[in-house]
Amino acid sequence: MEELIARLPDLIAAYAPKVVGALVILIIGRIAAGIGRSLIQRVLTRANTEQSVISFAGSLTYFFILTATVLAALSKFGVETASFVAVLATAGFAIGMALQGSLANFAAGVLILVLRPYKAGQYIETAGVAGVVQEVHLFTTVLNTPDNVQIMVPNGQIYGNVIKNYAANPTRRVDLLIGIGYGSSIEKAQSRRHSLMASFSVAEPSSTGTTVAPSCSIQNTLGRWRSTSTAPI
Repeated sequence: MEELIARLPDLIAAYAPKVVGALVILIIGRIAAGIGRSLIQRVLTRANTEQSVISFAGSLTYFFILTATVLAALSKFGVETASFVAVLATAGFAIGMALQGSLANFAAGVLILVLRPYKAGQYIETAGVAGVVQEVHLFTTVLNTPDNVQIMVPNGQIYGNVIKNYAANPTRRVDLLIGIGYGSSIEKAQSRRHSLMASFSVAEPSSTGTTVAPSCSIQNTLGRWRSTSTAPI
């Protein structure tokens, strides 16, 4: 004990600068991490990015800067940081292999939130399901079907499939198939058709076509352009 007390001034003189240097690095790193997070969040907010992406990107930036700060502080004590980096890389690889499905959904969710192929309130069809988008999360997208059933679709399945967005364009064409009996007056049917179509808000010229089906009736196909905010699904 007496020997330790006698060596205490030498130990303090040897390690005090390292401890102070490590503390200074940690303080500066903590401040830099906060500034980096705020900067990333400010840039993404100006770009009208989804709030979940803004929060995640800010936290990820903060974590990386803080991790680099801790490694730099440890190096002041002569600790080999290369081994820590190797351990972190190995752990990250193992976690990635175990959660590859979840990570694929997460990556797809980030791309969906950034690229915005669809937004909340739009009617889409993808991955074998269709419905109105209620919420877009990092891992799943929540849809409401026309019969009011909630569906949670993994984002990986959505991004890997064709996405049909019925509300992406300002207008879309509504096709109506009207059967006219052989004994009915085609002129009257055409007049009624024009009256009916006149009630639609026209955005572009309508397209029409007539097909005769001998076994049942004359099939008259009508196409009318309407705003996607009012066109039926």
